[in-house]
Amino acid sequence: MKQIKPPPYTTRRTTAFDAEAARFYRERFVPLIRRRIKSHHLAGFRQSFIVDTVAENKRRFPYFLRTDIRLYYPNIRHSDIHLQTVMAYKKLLSLPRVPVEFERQSRTLCKRFFESLPSHKGLPLGNALSAILAPVILIPLWLEIRNRFSVPFIVFMDDILLFARNERQVAELYEFLLIRLDEGYDLELNMEKTRAGRFAGTSFDFCGWHFGGGYARISDEKTKAFMERFTQGLCRDRGKPLRALIKNANRRIDGFGHHYKYGSVGKQYEMLDKWIRRQMRMAIQGRNLHVSRTNSGLEQLGLHSLDGIYRRNRRPTTEGRPLRPVRACNTAQPSTHLLSASPNIELQLERIAKQLDRVLELLKKQNKLLEL
Repeated sequence: MKQIKPPPYTTRRTTAFDAEAARFYRERFVPLIRRRIKSHHLAGFRQSFIVDTVAENKRRFPYFLRTDIRLYYPNIRHSDIHLQTVMAYKKLLSLPRVPVEFERQSRTLCKRFFESLPSHKGLPLGNALSAILAPVILIPLWLEIRNRFSVPFIVFMDDILLFARNERQVAELYEFLLIRLDEGYDLELNMEKTRAGRFAGTSFDFCGWHFGGGYARISDEKTKAFMERFTQGLCRDRGKPLRALIKNANRRIDGFGHHYKYGSVGKQYEMLDKWIRRQMRMAIQGRNLHVSRTNSGLEQLGLHSLDGIYRRNRRPTTEGRPLRPVRACNTAQPSTHLLSASPNIELQLERIAKQLDRVLELLKKQNKLLEL
């Protein structure tokens, strides 16, 4: 059976023109998005942003709507891109009209880009210019949601998490998205990935996280993907020296561990550590080593631990230093710290009393002068 080739929009690489045009749009949009829509991925998410945002807002906004846009990249109409891009720029700047110079340059860049694409619809994946144009054209939609509903939200490309005050507002947000995406962009929501409910009672996945029961854990999909990448990496590194094998394994462990260390992932990290050690023992089997292949032996070889990353992140610190232990206070006896501080307090009170006496004397002298 002959294998079907992927559509043309998935195969285009970034050209020199694409990179230069992408730089033009990023220089103009990214600073504005950082000021106006901090919860947009173009603003630059810190690693703990999604988990922290859910934790901070779920009490005030106990309901949510999680969804994404179905086949977003292949269904974007080329005729919408330039129009929505200049509209987004105008709204981010809060201007009554589109800047003429930006409109002219954007029209020229979009026209040249579309001429190289095979159809009137769709943007190529993995392309630098697509990566900025695709999210930018939806900026007017996110600004309208914020102004109309006054609710927090998180946008990562076409993945959307909207907070809501009650079930009625969830329904309103859902209906609004359906209508605006259909009328303004000829797009539709992905029903398979759409979830709605209360944070306290409904679980859902978003951007690699699994939220449920008041906790944020790593989604099964991301855990499985990490295990597959780790196994494939070990297969490629089997013939390399032991030092290189450990170094490459640590690189994969550190990347995954530091990305997800902000959630409630202690048990997940412990289970993954056990799995990693089993894989490493099989990978170094047959090598003459001076250390054992136990957990402590693997640690002596320099193998990192996900659990160690998690524990270091959970350690309480103040300005990079460990917090001092709080001593128990004996309520039966007065604190020696307070007793030692009492003379200083008395001195300050005496100084304040003297200053007040001086102020009163000055006021009396002023009254006498006025009477004269």
